[in-house]
Amino acid sequence: MNPFSYGKIVRDQQFYDREEPFSTILSTISGGNNVVLYAPRRYGKSSLVMKVMQELERKGTPCVYLDLMRACSADDFIRLYARNIYKRQASLFEKGLQQVMEWMKRLRPQVTLDDQGKPELVLDFSPNQLTSEMISNVFDLPERLSARQGHMVIILDEFQEIAAFSDQFPLERIFRSCMQQHRQVTYLFLGSKTHLLQQMFSKQSRPFYQSAKTLSLGKPPFGESIAFVNKRFSDAGITLSKASAERIVQEAANIPYYIQFLASELFQQMVDKSKKVFSEEDVQVACRNISSLKSDLYEEHFGSLSMNQRKIIHALAAEGVLRFTEAYRLRYHLPVSSSINSAVKQLLEQGHIEKQEHGYEVADPFFKLWLLQLQDQPER
Repeated sequence: MNPFSYGKIVRDQQFYDREEPFSTILSTISGGNNVVLYAPRRYGKSSLVMKVMQELERKGTPCVYLDLMRACSADDFIRLYARNIYKRQASLFEKGLQQVMEWMKRLRPQVTLDDQGKPELVLDFSPNQLTSEMISNVFDLPERLSARQGHMVIILDEFQEIAAFSDQFPLERIFRSCMQQHRQVTYLFLGSKTHLLQQMFSKQSRPFYQSAKTLSLGKPPFGESIAFVNKRFSDAGITLSKASAERIVQEAANIPYYIQFLASELFQQMVDKSKKVFSEEDVQVACRNISSLKSDLYEEHFGSLSMNQRKIIHALAAEGVLRFTEAYRLRYHLPVSSSINSAVKQLLEQGHIEKQEHGYEVADPFFKLWLLQLQDQPER
């Protein structure tokens, strides 16, 4: 069996490092304080949060997880929120659930059974019937239920998306107004669009300003990543040199998802060739295989970019850094600084690049490789 896993939640031996943020999140939430966790996509945020949830549940604290990417509007979000809160609490106790129906009677609640025979709440209202008062009642639902059950944790993934639902109602303000009255419920806010989530919690003009302890999940220590790769291959009976392990981590930009992706491809490569020892050349072959495998997706990404965005991401792939000098601008035929800033902002919002301590970098290391290969292709 392949010892590496990607594209899903990783647990147990496939989960490494992250002990410090795990302990910080757990102790802060256990102390009744809210947490906001910033993390670019593919950094292992979901796996870390699932580990936190597992530990909280083990200690008797019920958790409710909601992914706001599943909602497309304010009424979608309200339905999703109420349904998940009810479903989790219904599994804990039956008495008092009639009160839920009473609290939300203006939303015409109905209880049905899902595919697994578990109770599921359905709200029968049209979007134009929704009011701020009804929204507040839904946001207050966890606190009311927790009066019976005790401390509860609500985890809101991709929380920055709430701003996109606020064209009809000031959801941020309503949610914040309710949340600050809650004593039995603690909130963990997550997001991969880090710059948007940071604005929500750091700008004085936003309702959630300084309402949670802020944590940023960066890349794991380079040495920890190398040790993880070495051990997983060694346990599977495959030997690699220290240089090869370093090359895997470097090519994957030390991003957990891409480390597992590349290592998984390499493992399968070794199995197919019946090899027990591999070299840096094998790493290069695996990188090219991944880049080729995803070429259709990368072509689609690249084709959707404006000309200025293409020039900037090409320059970033080639140089590893974005400079605003005249020589750099002329070398890559970049526009004036104001247009560069605008294009960079758009690339950030689209998730194609990420802001790091040293500057910007292409978010997907294999997209970067594809871009470099594209630059090397002869003109037709």
